[in-house]
Amino acid sequence: MGDLEGRQLRPDEPFVVLFTSGTTGFSKGVVHSQNTVHSGVRGYVDTFLLRDDLVVAVTTPLVHYSGFGQGVLAGVMLGGTVAFQDGPDHSGLLDLVERYDATLLYGPPPTLSGIASAQRADPHDVSSLRHTVTGAAPVLQELVDELRDTFGARTYSVWGMSEFGPVTISRLDYNQDWAAHSHGRPIDSMEIRIDMCHDPDVRATVGRLRVRGASQALGYYKQQEAFDSELTGEGWFDTGDVARDDGRGGIRILGRAKDTILRDGIVVPMAELEAIISRHPQVADIALVGPSGQVDDPILAFVVPRRGPSPRSRTSTPTCASTARTPGSTPNAWNCSRSCRRP
Repeated sequence: MGDLEGRQLRPDEPFVVLFTSGTTGFSKGVVHSQNTVHSGVRGYVDTFLLRDDLVVAVTTPLVHYSGFGQGVLAGVMLGGTVAFQDGPDHSGLLDLVERYDATLLYGPPPTLSGIASAQRADPHDVSSLRHTVTGAAPVLQELVDELRDTFGARTYSVWGMSEFGPVTISRLDYNQDWAAHSHGRPIDSMEIRIDMCHDPDVRATVGRLRVRGASQALGYYKQQEAFDSELTGEGWFDTGDVARDDGRGGIRILGRAKDTILRDGIVVPMAELEAIISRHPQVADIALVGPSGQVDDPILAFVVPRRGPSPRSRTSTPTCASTARTPGSTPNAWNCSRSCRRP
């Protein structure tokens, strides 16, 4: 072991490279130190009051922060148990939950909904589950109800990004439906603020979300200038997201700022509407756009249908209107791409 003398990493040196999802561009490698990761994971486990009896079933890839941090390192930090798979298999994950008495199930909304469907089709003993934790996409009331009815567990919403890890979490003392209304308050050591979209010096209840805190990454691998350009002189990082103040010191993410549409002076929650429409049984994929990029743009819904009858606007529009919480945010026109049908 003598040849390793003095080679251990110091707490603030580069420790790991985790990758962004790449959903809005090329995936970037995000460089973290042991201290930045510790801050994010510590805030996560403290918010949920997790202990060494934690048994987490992980659905997210380990190259992303949620899989590596909340998935693996949270269990390592507490001396708990981590169960994960080589690839997605809903029934196989339920086998792990049953075999190891998992107490926490973590994953994005579509994955958790798929696991719930697998549980209804082939019931497993999931009575050990206490928490279902989700994020990375809007959390709808339908999903909260589905997970409660299927697993008997409360659902919590997390918002974060690879550059910081978990930033906000809906708290244990909130009512059990709050995850469908908010992404929660900041974890310890993190701060959030909402600025006017076109004026970062003016605070707003709906606007561009900026964050700062101890879990901030060191930068992007071989793209340090791109990372630094998102920071203000006071250390606030531009997330690129538009958020709404939830009235309890937390936020609800409405979508990416570059995709924002304003209707009657109100920001349309594009990501939330896409999630609502994607729940339609005949919708395989959905994208909402404002064609001109101007204020009061019409909202156009481009839909990739599944095989069979195409979804109709007269059935989908009332669903959007009754589920969305922002007035005037239903699509004005629908286009189904039959050439891209999926099974």
